[in-house]
Amino acid sequence: MACDFAIARFRFLRRLLLVHGHWCYDRLALTFLFFLYKNTNNVFILFFFQFYDGWSAAFTNDPTYTILYPIIFSAVQPIIVGVFDQDRSAEDLLEDPSLYSSGRKGTKYTFSLFALSVIDGIWQAAVVYYVAHWTFVGYDCGLWTFGFYTSTGVMLTNAAHLSIEVRCWVSLSTSKFGPSSFFAFDNFHFMLVFFGSF
Repeated sequence: MACDFAIARFRFLRRLLLVHGHWCYDRLALTFLFFLYKNTNNVFILFFFQFYDGWSAAFTNDPTYTILYPIIFSAVQPIIVGVFDQDRSAEDLLEDPSLYSSGRKGTKYTFSLFALSVIDGIWQAAVVYYVAHWTFVGYDCGLWTFGFYTSTGVMLTNAAHLSIEVRCWVSLSTSKFGPSSFFAFDNFHFMLVFFGSF
């Protein structure tokens, strides 16, 4: 009797494997690669700063921002993408089971994609850092003022990068980019109120 019950439930395995299995692997690979990219981006901003700071291990940002960056400012976006993004519709995945093979072959997360994410993070960190650096050449600029501009650039670059990677725009994934921009510009307001004008 239990066997009859179990066999009747096997019909749900097709959707579970072909649709949800494919989406899970694809989302996990995308989310991991983005976390790698965004953290590389943030760390290399500090690395490029050390060339001009005499390797003193000073931070360009308030320590509170440094702590909250990976937790609040940039973690919500990839988590929402990791939950809701779909590279193919459920109907397409059920009609063509060969699409599941990308998960079995491991084509969504390879060493070349890993290396590309790291290189992309370093490149974009260099662009953000040196645009801010060359903007303030010849001006009297405080350390945290400079850090504000680089951190704002990093947050906006991360949001733009992830918006390019997203394949399925739903209302929740659309709303995730607003808070990132809000935090970036609210950071500016916070610095004006508590640390005076620039």
